[in-house]
Amino acid sequence: MGPDELLFWLSARGKGSWGQFRSAVEEILGEQDGESDSGGGVPRYQMMRFSLEQLGHVEFEGRGSEGGWGVAPSVLAVSRQPGGFVGIMCGARSPHLVARFQAVAGPHGEVHASSLHPSVVRTAAVELDLLSEMASGAGLGFQPDAPLRILSCLPRVGLLAGSKPAQLPFGRDFEVARFVVGRYGCKWVTSSDAEAAGGVDGLYRYIRFQVPEHYLKLDGRVLRVDGQTAKYFLLARRGRQVLRYDRLTRSLSVPAICRPPLLVDRALALCTGCAAAYAPERRRLTYAGVSEDIAGFAAGLLSQKSI
Repeated sequence: MGPDELLFWLSARGKGSWGQFRSAVEEILGEQDGESDSGGGVPRYQMMRFSLEQLGHVEFEGRGSEGGWGVAPSVLAVSRQPGGFVGIMCGARSPHLVARFQAVAGPHGEVHASSLHPSVVRTAAVELDLLSEMASGAGLGFQPDAPLRILSCLPRVGLLAGSKPAQLPFGRDFEVARFVVGRYGCKWVTSSDAEAAGGVDGLYRYIRFQVPEHYLKLDGRVLRVDGQTAKYFLLARRGRQVLRYDRLTRSLSVPAICRPPLLVDRALALCTGCAAAYAPERRRLTYAGVSEDIAGFAAGLLSQKSI
């Protein structure tokens, strides 16, 4: 069994606790660890959490998942592409629903299987109304211009939305690292709770029981933050440009260590329904099928210079 069967099980349950999710991953997919884009070992359940969040199949409450999870409604999320539109099936699914959508989409339907995430089920059409009719015929909700709508709801990273005043953790159980923006790239360097407490301002990562927490020391304050958002906050303060856009191939790339925050990542992935491709030799992620408007919008939210 694989990620599709996991999503079928989660869809049938509807919602549950973090413990139930971990148990389901271990039972359905096995207990082997995977490897993250940046090369470090990552538990399989954390990788599956991200892949399910990325295209909006499942939403998880809280960075530590203390609030559990819930499957999103079944929808056809649409993005604009040259010469037409692409519709991606997101949210809850069952074998019957997938089969019904394939029957409605006919020869234009595509299913791309993967061992890393649930199959990408999508279709294309020249007219938006045709996709609306397909969604209705399959019993799916309909979300036109999904990437643009997602980005339109997001604040700029400079606002550090969602961050909260906090105290730095301490204790022997934590693995501590500091995010360094260097001249030729970014990296995590080993640190300690003592160094973080008395050290320079910056972004610190605390890992305990394989769960990371991120804290930003800034002008004498400590904030608990989303790690990816804080990275772009620091990149902006240093005036570092990490996004690259290729107008010829309509692709946007970033260093793997600087993957955009979840909802920006989701908007970029929904341009085609495919996760960013990782190039190990360059350590970069590349999002395909991204229009110049969407790339520029994302760059603005990430406080990056104009592409």
